[in-house]
Amino acid sequence: VQRRVREAVVSTQSTGMTLTFEVAEGGFLDIDVSIFGPEGKSVYKGSRESSGKYAFSAYMDGQYKYCFSNTMSKMTAKVVMFSMDIGDGSHKEDHADTIDKDHDKLAEQLSELRTARGGVKHDQ
Repeated sequence: VQRRVREAVVSTQSTGMTLTFEVAEGGFLDIDVSIFGPEGKSVYKGSRESSGKYAFSAYMDGQYKYCFSNTMSKMTAKVVMFSMDIGDGSHKEDHADTIDKDHDKLAEQLSELRTARGGVKHDQ
């Protein structure tokens, strides 16, 4: 984001959304962040933030605008890395179940390895 400039990304949504961002380079590593709803209503506003994560549910269907503003900087451009996850989160629950199953399988394998290791020590 160039100095004294505000840049925006527009997304159409009707469910939930999570914005994650971090200022990677430039000045004091700070940026102003704003999210606006379909009617121009302010959903979130942060000032001089270095990083953050903000999640919300869409209050109505339509276009939401995500803005990063560097208008406060007189000399330095900023590099901002961000990701937007849009959806209702139901896939995350499925993913959590998979992680739990993988965790259980890993714990079982570790237990088997400990038992086998004990057998090797005993045979020596």
